[in-house]
Formats: sequence, structure tokens, C-alpha cells
Amino acid sequence: MRSLLVALTVLCCTATAGAQQPAVPAPSPAATPIATPTPMPPAVDAIAQQRVVQIFTVPIEPAWFSASFLDRFAPEQVAGVVRQLNAALGDYRSVTRLGTGDYSVQFVKGTDEVLIHLDAANKIDMLFGKPPVVTQH
Repeated sequence: MRSLLVALTVLCCTATAGAQQPAVPAPSPAATPIATPTPMPPAVDAIAQQRVVQIFTVPIEPAWFSASFLDRFAPEQVAGVVRQLNAALGDYRSVTRLGTGDYSVQFVKGTDEVLIHLDAANKIDMLFGKPPVVTQH
């Protein structure tokens, strides 16, 4: 695994709470961010929350992402992860802010915690999903 989005893809496919699935190896060190992103001001955090909502509700636009992100991932890869989450957790319902750049995305059958960071141009330069949690079967 070379990057955060690849880690997101793997995490979305790992065992979810209450489900019997085979264990998946932990992400490699290369999947860990090299540096902690700088904190986002409240106005930028509000834009980040809007981006999280958009990722799950409308077709993904390349213009939302920084050049460095697009050098590593195609928007279609992000869309593929969203499809996997929808297949496992059902339709998107809402987003709740947990902290700066940290959101809980609610679906019909569970939740997924998503971490996001925007660069100085308000483009996504980091996107990471923790393992989804199934609350209904």
C-alpha cells in the first residue's frame, strides 16, 4: 500500500464491527502520513465538511483535489471507495463534525469516520477513512 487512499480502500474492505470476515494485515508504514497536516481555520474546516458531504452525494470532481493528491490518485479511485462504503453500509444519510477535519459519516447501516485536510487553495490534499462500523444488518 503506497498511500492514504489505498489504505482507505483496504480499511473499507476489512472486518466491520459485528461482521465475521477474515483479518487483513495492518497498513504498511508507507500508508502513514509523513507529516501531520497543519490545523485548518474554522472557515476552511467548514469547506472541508462541505467536501465530505459532496464526496458522498454528488459525482466527484477533480477540481476538489490538490495537484499532489491527483498525482497519486484519480478521482475514480475515490469514487470506487465511496461505492464500496455504500455497498457495505447503504445509502448516505448525514455528516457530523467530530473535530477539525474529522467527520463521522452516517449511512443507513453504519458509520465511517473520515479525516480530511485542505491546502491553502482549499483543495483536498489528504483524505483518510477509518474502518467502517456496521450498526444494522
